[in-house]
Amino acid sequence: MAVVALKSLQWTPRRPAFALARFYTRLLDFAIPRLRRVARRNLAMALPEFTPQRHAQIVDGVFRSIARILVTFAKFPAIRRGYLGQWVRLEGGEYFDQAREAGRGVLVATAHLGNWELSAFAHALMTAPMNVVVRPLDNPLIDALVEHRRALTGNRPIGKKDFARAILKALAANQAVGILIDQNAALDTGVFVDFFGVPASAGTGFAKFAAHSGAAVVPGFALWSEQEQRYVLRFYPPLAMTGDTLRDTQALQSKLEEVIREYPDHSNGVCPASLPAVAAVRGVGHLPAVPCGGLAECLVLRADDWTGGGRGVRAGAIWFLFFGNHRVLGGRRAAWVIPGDRGRGRLDDGGVAGEPSRLVLHTGGHRRRGAGHR
Repeated sequence: MAVVALKSLQWTPRRPAFALARFYTRLLDFAIPRLRRVARRNLAMALPEFTPQRHAQIVDGVFRSIARILVTFAKFPAIRRGYLGQWVRLEGGEYFDQAREAGRGVLVATAHLGNWELSAFAHALMTAPMNVVVRPLDNPLIDALVEHRRALTGNRPIGKKDFARAILKALAANQAVGILIDQNAALDTGVFVDFFGVPASAGTGFAKFAAHSGAAVVPGFALWSEQEQRYVLRFYPPLAMTGDTLRDTQALQSKLEEVIREYPDHSNGVCPASLPAVAAVRGVGHLPAVPCGGLAECLVLRADDWTGGGRGVRAGAIWFLFFGNHRVLGGRRAAWVIPGDRGRGRLDDGGVAGEPSRLVLHTGGHRRRGAGHR
């Protein structure tokens, strides 16, 4: 179905293709209402100063953003240098050029914000191909299609296998490496930083690569201009890295928060593969720390479905964490808080405030407690 939709957009002229993609995202919105529900709750957590009406407008914008991403990705085979200006223009390219002139490589900090696929694709046509850190998709057929299109302009994907060596080798050759900084952080690779006013776990790999290589760090995002009806590939001034992992990770996330606040409807907050983050866009990786009924401070996980079977919630949590491609965060003072109703065989994807926690699983040898579950 996804391949058919993509092909239909590929062969439809540009203007009608946007209308068709918007129709597809409306169907998605109608067929899976929890996507909108999750996004609105994420927004309520991240931007509580906005009214519910404003939250709803932002979510509408998120679906429009997804439609634009679908169209541009479908059109990749037809986009060439002479045709590129209809889709995107460059802004702040001098920041990237200056970083390259330093001769130690460039780490491009980006995220699931705006059109991250187009940013790398267009960058290769505007300057030179770059290295892009990617995660294989679960469906091998779709993954092959996506990887083929990503490489059309000469970009080089870096997979999980031996990725650290590949990144450092590229930087040593004064090449650019694009990394999504809104990714899951495991126990041994994350630190807590302030993100939208709450503690959030963020990966430290980017900051460590910068410290080890001495590469310049340049934030960059492809952001939609309604006035121009095209994207703007915007590079921001380089971020100064200190070598302090916590401080540098905070600087990266603070910059991301700044851009999200300016473009909240460019997010990926309705993605079904995302954990409900502290912002509409954070998607996979940032979980708020909240008080846990007088116990130690906890990390919140919310799932849409679980397949508990005979082992109840524990099996459901394992299913969600492993088959949902998410890792457990935290340490001895962390926990999973899983709100929901066991009787319906579902876990609520809503917030925690005002809702009883059905189960608290403390890590590090701490006690477990729940509504009669083992």
